Amino acid sequence: NPTGFIGHIDVLAPGQTSAALTFDYLVTQSDLDDPDGSLDNTATAAGNTQPDGTGDPVTDDGSNNIPVDTNPSLETLKVGTVLEGTLDTVGETVHYSITVANTGNVTVYNIDVTDPRAVTAGNPTGFIGHIDALAPGQTSTELTFDYLVKQSDLDNPSGSLDNTATAAGNTQPDGT
Repeated sequence: NPTGFIGHIDVLAPGQTSAALTFDYLVTQSDLDDPDGSLDNTATAAGNTQPDGTGDPVTDDGSNNIPVDTNPSLETLKVGTVLEGTLDTVGETVHYSITVANTGNVTVYNIDVTDPRAVTAGNPTGFIGHIDALAPGQTSTELTFDYLVKQSDLDNPSGSLDNTATAAGNTQPDGT
């Protein structure tokens, strides 16, 4: 219905209320992503004071705002593989691959992925990569980096090489 027409009322006498005119609306992703946090809608009733349309025009608007339940959520999956087979020697290479999935119901923009194992003199923040946007249900392409095992990693009393990659973004393209 490109015109938005919902129905026609032949006559509405003073003090009279029409029967409800209803319609269904299919919520879109852009409705959920709208920064005002609500689904806004305005209906307009337009008529005339004469049955032949020669009288004075009469119009009125009615608005409704329904709060949108947004749930922004990312899931970061990180897999590490020791290229030499086992983790038992200083200088071995661990190859990490990271993917980020949007598990929420709104688009997430400007996602930066960082990892403390990626920190070097040339990369003091551990930046791994940037993802412009992920729509709900979408998964990023794989981001990768290599890490060289240190003696402190082998001396770790837990017996494992633990760390966490972080993905952080915004629900609006302008960063708000």
